[in-house]
Amino acid sequence: MTTVESPYLEYLHAKYRFPRSLVHRSIHRFLRGYLHPAPPGTRVLDAGCGNGIETGPYADRLVVCGIDYQPTYIAHCRAAYPRARYAVADLGRLCFADASFDLIVLNQVIEHLAEPVRVVAELARVLGPGGRLLVATPNYGGFGWPLVEATYHRWCVGEFDAEENHVTRYRSASLREHLGASLVVEQVRTICASLILVGAARKPEAGPGG
Repeated sequence: MTTVESPYLEYLHAKYRFPRSLVHRSIHRFLRGYLHPAPPGTRVLDAGCGNGIETGPYADRLVVCGIDYQPTYIAHCRAAYPRARYAVADLGRLCFADASFDLIVLNQVIEHLAEPVRVVAELARVLGPGGRLLVATPNYGGFGWPLVEATYHRWCVGEFDAEENHVTRYRSASLREHLGASLVVEQVRTICASLILVGAARKPEAGPGG
């Protein structure tokens, strides 16, 4: 295991410890609902992979690729999940060919993006026909998440300031709009007592002509 240097990486390592586990295990169950039944050989992109914990364990059965902008995160993931492939990359300008993946995970990343619609369009480009994009993000459409930021995050999570780092604050309608600009939205709903929004959007199957 590599030495942890990033405060946010330390934050990610602790996300399955109570009380953070209340939120993160709900997200894990949502993602697992797609990853666990995926056929062997399914090509998975973890876009903004962090410490790789959501997709790395599937690399013995699925073809997992993780990308992030932080070399520290990528170094950790390569050591922790050697069967997966990892690279430093910009989500807005991916080096992958069209239709390179069957499933893309964007877990608690979209809220950090200054141009989320452009990134979703780029992710849609590298999705194959019928492929899905899975998204999880804090829900700013209710009182729950803002309360978490004002209390728990402010006083107990000194290594990460959500209020400062969440550039785009999603509600159900805005997440549906941003996903729907490039993909067919299958669902947008809340989980974990409405603290978190999750969404699934699909790339249409290719028509008879292409």
